[in-house]
Amino acid sequence: MAVKEHKSSIGNLNANIMILIVYIGAAVIGALGSLRYVAFILPLVIYLLEKNSTFVKKNSLQALTLNILATIVYIVFGIISAMVIPKYSFDWYTLTYKVVSGSKFMYEFSAFIRWIMAVAVLVFSIIATVKAYKYEEYEIPFINKISSMIENLLNKISGDSKNSEVKVAEKVEEVKEDKE
Repeated sequence: MAVKEHKSSIGNLNANIMILIVYIGAAVIGALGSLRYVAFILPLVIYLLEKNSTFVKKNSLQALTLNILATIVYIVFGIISAMVIPKYSFDWYTLTYKVVSGSKFMYEFSAFIRWIMAVAVLVFSIIATVKAYKYEEYEIPFINKISSMIENLLNKISGDSKNSEVKVAEKVEEVKEDKE
């Protein structure tokens, strides 16, 4: 579904540019090694500061959810990696290194999972950015359901009288009006 071109309340930027900053900014921060663990802060700040654009809020919440889940995966598999780091001993008789404790397979498997997660975050961020730049709605698979639950929870906590279903209905009406 297409969204009408509009401005964000943050810096009076176009909404699509703000979404580009959210997704690509978080992906770049996440690619900078140890900063991966704080990459969710940029989408969180944008989500909290945005007042007018539900399009920006929805996309920043998706980016926030994506980066929080990536951070959780990184932490869990980082702990697994730390627990199973293979320890080697040099065998002077055969002149080779042998694993004396830990699991080389689990260590490499957890590193592989973290790498796959980094690629998935980057791919979904690029797809969402391209769609948002064209003012098209894009729901990241699995992430969208979680971000919808978080949005409903935040609406209940903040006492927002408009829930997400009403906002979606308003957007549909705006698109219909623009076509006429």
